[in-house]
Amino acid sequence: MAPIVCKRNSSKWHTRAAHTIASTPDNQTVTARLVGLILLGFVRLLFVAAPYSPTPRFSPPPGFLNTNADPSGRGHIMNHGLMDQIAALHWVQENIGAFGGDPGSVTLLGHGTGAACIHFLMASAAVVPGLFQRAVLMSGSAFSPWATVDNPTHYALKYGRALNCTANMTPVAEPGHRRDPPPKPSNKELDEMVNCLKEKSLEDLQAVHISAPQFLYPFGPSVDGIVIKKDYRREMRKRADEGSREYDLLFGVVPHEAFDLFTADDVDRGFDLERRDRIFRTMVRNAYDYHLNEVFISLVNEYTNWEQPDPQPYEIRDATLAALSDALYVAPLLTAANNARMGHKNQYFYVFNHTSLHAARPYVSTAPHAPPTPLTLHTATYTSTTNSCRERN
Repeated sequence: MAPIVCKRNSSKWHTRAAHTIASTPDNQTVTARLVGLILLGFVRLLFVAAPYSPTPRFSPPPGFLNTNADPSGRGHIMNHGLMDQIAALHWVQENIGAFGGDPGSVTLLGHGTGAACIHFLMASAAVVPGLFQRAVLMSGSAFSPWATVDNPTHYALKYGRALNCTANMTPVAEPGHRRDPPPKPSNKELDEMVNCLKEKSLEDLQAVHISAPQFLYPFGPSVDGIVIKKDYRREMRKRADEGSREYDLLFGVVPHEAFDLFTADDVDRGFDLERRDRIFRTMVRNAYDYHLNEVFISLVNEYTNWEQPDPQPYEIRDATLAALSDALYVAPLLTAANNARMGHKNQYFYVFNHTSLHAARPYVSTAPHAPPTPLTLHTATYTSTTNSCRERN
């Protein structure tokens, strides 16, 4: 689908326009249009929504189906969702001038998984320097444990099997740990599976739902040897030292990033220490690689109020919420910011601590992990006829 451009039709723009690209799945196009109009109500800019291969929360997988069984020895582009975003950036460079925009003033904005994608683009060798100059990372980064899929071939095989495209392959075994080696079919077998998937209808492809261990996703950015290298964390630190990789950076979090991981009963009633320990053990097992017992003990020690020998269920809930939020969102994002090269660029950190007057659950009334873009940019219903959105080829 072509990019959607929203423009404020003022008589003259007195400063360079800011351009924002939001990478949104196809089924979020209407939301992208609305956000663009809200933006235009308050600032002078062009808003470009670039729909990419449909992967809301990285699933279903057309944009991130990785069937490269040996990315270290056979580099092959598999992160098509990221490549779609790179193509949109090239489109902006070539066409934004037709809207009165400045290709030298491009900002990427992403929330959660979108922020993780932007972080990958900031360091990927597949991105030509100069495609964008600023980035806004909202509640996400490439360093979060959920940001990459470490056994992508395993989930690709499960997906192909669900669509009857793996008849000549051995059954897919469940990995015992997120970093366990996935099954190793031949590249020929995987290519045959992909050819079979290409014959399926879009409805069939989107009807399949593959599960992943708690706190992780079955589909998303993964190592393919080209867009994302095997040692991408070290690669990010190396590229942070390159002057051409300097970006102005705005990054931030909300107080309750892990709120959506709790059930309604957890939120309303709280829970006991036994359930807290089960949550901690599951998170450590699925999200960490080494020293798992030491990490678990550190979590318990850091997020236990030792002066309170008999904590209430809601106090245990709140401490667990803080621990999960820090481990899955806050600490990785701060690590990403620390690794980003500043040079002469600026970095800004925010905490969006909005308190709702009409919270559905009174125990947690401040901002949870949900796309805060409309709130961040001021919630409004914008109906002015002086602004417009249109698609461009």
